[in-house]
Amino acid sequence: MEKPDLTRQDWIDAGMAALYQQGIKGVKADLIAKRLDITRGSFYWHFKNLDDFLLAMIAFWQQTQEGYLAKLKASKADARKRIQATLKHIRSKNSQHDVAMRLWAYQDDRAAQAVHALDEQRLVFVTSLFERAGYAQPEAQFRARVLYYFQLGDQLSRQQPNIAQRRLNFQQLNQLLLDEKVD
Repeated sequence: MEKPDLTRQDWIDAGMAALYQQGIKGVKADLIAKRLDITRGSFYWHFKNLDDFLLAMIAFWQQTQEGYLAKLKASKADARKRIQATLKHIRSKNSQHDVAMRLWAYQDDRAAQAVHALDEQRLVFVTSLFERAGYAQPEAQFRARVLYYFQLGDQLSRQQPNIAQRRLNFQQLNQLLLDEKVD
């Protein structure tokens, strides 16, 4: 029996969960339908085919990620506060979608292009924050890359520290990058 309130977004969310848990091999209409306890017909109500679904997943991920970046860009806080806000956001966010997209990007050019484009947007913006915080361009770019690569390592590492150690790691990163402590 179909669930009448199942939406396109429900399918995308289930697809992202499957991507994280099983990789791209788990992103199939019939497998996701089983997860959702419905028939495949609902899938074809919302998507033309699997390719349409995969493109929708990429678009969803991009919009989600770009949303935070837009919020940070619109902030009236000074550059140092926005860098600190970025560190807090990274520390507290659920990174499953990022991890899933990055791993998928090794196998799919469309996912790779989306990841690369977002990486570039983030690095350019964070570099500009460090420049506004008083660092010369080469150093600002280096600090932005340290922050970004720390984030990637934190997300992709299978050896996650406990909450207290993770918080300390981010405080130390903040000190290293800005010579300040995070709340």
